[in-house]
Amino acid sequence: GNRTLGTASIGGMLIGMICQIFIVPVLFVIFQYLQEKVKPMEWEDIDNADAVTEIEQYAK
Repeated sequence: GNRTLGTASIGGMLIGMICQIFIVPVLFVIFQYLQEKVKPMEWEDIDNADAVTEIEQYAK
């Protein structure tokens, strides 16, 4: 009985580790691609005009 439980637990941990190493990053790339295709990221403040006042405050 102990051998069966040990084999099942080691096998489950190996399968989980393989999923974490290979499948999760692939899914991240796929979902990132789909998200950018459906709604691309929009940058509202490219020139950092709002940061000028804060920079002047700390530069004094």
